[in-house]
Amino acid sequence: MSGIRKVAWLEVKDRKLLCVRRHGGRQFYLPGGAPEAGERDVDAIQRQIEAQLAVKLVASTLIPAGTISAPSDEDAAVIVTITAFLGNHEGIPRPHGDITEMRFIGIADAARTSTLTQRFIASLEIDHVID
Repeated sequence: MSGIRKVAWLEVKDRKLLCVRRHGGRQFYLPGGAPEAGERDVDAIQRQIEAQLAVKLVASTLIPAGTISAPSDEDAAVIVTITAFLGNHEGIPRPHGDITEMRFIGIADAARTSTLTQRFIASLEIDHVID
C-alpha cells in the first residue's frame, strides 16, 4: 500500500463544516491539499487555502485539530492521511482556482463528501461542534 499525506482547514459556521468541490468532481471534501517536498504543514495549508478560497489564514492562529487516515475514494490501495488545522482567516472565502463550489455541510449531507471528510464530520459531531 502506498500513502498520501495532506493538510486541510476546518472552518465551521452555523454548526456546519466548510467543504469544497473541484470542477467536474462529484464529492465535496475539506479544503487543502498535499504539502510540497520539504514544505511545513502550516505553510502548505496557508498556500492551499489562498489558492482554493482566496483568503489568507492567520499563521499565529493555526493549531492542529487532528489527523485521520482512510483509503482513497479513487484507489483503496492508497491510504490518505489528512492533518487538519483550525485557524482564523482574513477575507471572505469564495471558490477560486480549480474550486468550482463551496458549501457548508452538516450531518444530513455528509454522504455528499469524501470518506475522509465524512470521518472528520463524524468526529466533529461527537465533539458537538456540528449538527
